[in-house]
Amino acid sequence: MIDGLINGMDPYDYTLFQRAKIERRVKGDDKYNPKSKIEKIAEDVPCGIGNKTGTATAIRDGIGNVEVQQLYLMHTRFPDIKAGDIITVTGGGVVFGKYRAAPPYPVMDEKGVHHYEITLEVTNDA
Repeated sequence: MIDGLINGMDPYDYTLFQRAKIERRVKGDDKYNPKSKIEKIAEDVPCGIGNKTGTATAIRDGIGNVEVQQLYLMHTRFPDIKAGDIITVTGGGVVFGKYRAAPPYPVMDEKGVHHYEITLEVTNDA
């Protein structure tokens, strides 16, 4: 280990063993058809994802049904994630899920932005 690096890599990078595909809903090109479309922003983006402790929320619909919404936290160095982006996380041939991103939070170190933390919400309609 030289200068905090392991085999030339920052130890933090070893925690980013999952991969993300990032998509964004954008306005359609046709001025006569204003529907939005999904545009791929990036693929195979190194990331790490885990449950956000204590963030399950129960949503009641007024007729007795309860839906529990679990939030997740994603870490990445990729700088171009925006609130509302659709993120599909995979790893080892397994799809962990499809999520909608909240605004990224930049985590700083002495050199500037070290990585981003993004709260993810499970989405079924993306």
